[in-house]
Amino acid sequence: QEDLSVAGRLEPFFTKQTRGPALRTLLSARVAGRGRGAEGTLQNQDFGKAGWLEFEGPGRRVTASLDVKRGQVQPGGRVEVEDAPLRVGFAGFIVEGQATARLETVASDGDALADADVEVAFTEYGIRREAEGPSVLTGEGLIVEARSPAELLRFPPEDFDGRIELGRAEFADLTFVNDFIPAGADLVVEGGGATVQGHFETGGRDAHCRGSLEIVTTELALAAAGIEYAGDAAVTVAVPDGNLRERTFRLDGTRVTLDRFAFTSPGSGEAPPNWTGQLSVTEGGLDLGEGAATDARLAIAMSDSRPLVAFLSRGKPLSGWKKKLLTIEEIAGEGDLEWKRKTLTLRHVEVRGGSLAIRVRGLLGPAGALGKALVRYGILEAGIGLKGKERTVKLLGPTGWYEKDDIPGLPPLSAAPR
Repeated sequence: QEDLSVAGRLEPFFTKQTRGPALRTLLSARVAGRGRGAEGTLQNQDFGKAGWLEFEGPGRRVTASLDVKRGQVQPGGRVEVEDAPLRVGFAGFIVEGQATARLETVASDGDALADADVEVAFTEYGIRREAEGPSVLTGEGLIVEARSPAELLRFPPEDFDGRIELGRAEFADLTFVNDFIPAGADLVVEGGGATVQGHFETGGRDAHCRGSLEIVTTELALAAAGIEYAGDAAVTVAVPDGNLRERTFRLDGTRVTLDRFAFTSPGSGEAPPNWTGQLSVTEGGLDLGEGAATDARLAIAMSDSRPLVAFLSRGKPLSGWKKKLLTIEEIAGEGDLEWKRKTLTLRHVEVRGGSLAIRVRGLLGPAGALGKALVRYGILEAGIGLKGKERTVKLLGPTGWYEKDDIPGLPPLSAAPR
């Protein structure tokens, strides 16, 4: 300590009857001082039982003024930590950057005499999943706020309420998404960046949270199955309920909107940039425990079927009448999928538009692609089998073939919703 002033009193007690935490109720003191705190001490003592929030950083200059009467922390106290490098572990993510920290004791609305309000403000920061990996999200103005009972008898607290604001943030390079795409998906993010805004609220001993993220891409470029895509995308990640300790989050209401997309394939040339589509999560969840896993039911909407025409034209251009026949306006449908450890399981996907209807179930993973599709156009129908790069066409009894569970590893038809 550079400057420390302590004035206090401990009430008389019998050592055999009063010991340990009970001594705190006999303590009254006033503390004021300036000094350099130990690494991460202040914040980790405040939130040591949270289980999902950790602080690390070099010793920083601390200014403190606190008043305690008979074990009760009084309103009006204050602790400030100067701007310095800080690293925060939050629900499996690591936030690192320049930050200040502040604690104030205020009058409580609950059982405690006072609450402790803590604010950690990052002037600039980076967020990553791995301890030593690169930051995939960088930004300015991230704020973490929390309130907990300022009681010596419940120190450190087991529960608190809080708020997280991302400030201004961006994904400078979206190609990191390729690390999460299933190996057999034949999909590559070739470039693009994104701006990010979001906030989350936390509360209670059970570490529940809720909030949302808004992600807007710039110059997004994709390649899928020999087709080049370019356009704009907006993602609204809705988290109506989550558990930070267990790292599980509901995603109901999440939307992915694709706008002004153009796509090019060797057989169909370049389409004008006016295709749109949307995926909406009607029910789903995300588990960030041991490896990311997503399970979701989707609603699908597309302006037309031109991506399907481009896919069918990859090897050989479709003649004009065939292309016109397969170009259907206003496509809608639904899907049921699981994405876990770079494996995407399509339990059921169905899209419809005009005279066209397509049903799909399949598996995309490290071993390649495996699946079945049933395509109907008016009274005509055909089955398409996929195994790796091999494709087979079934024209005799395609419905019975599609509904038969005869391929090991393929999601059974019973897994599809009725």
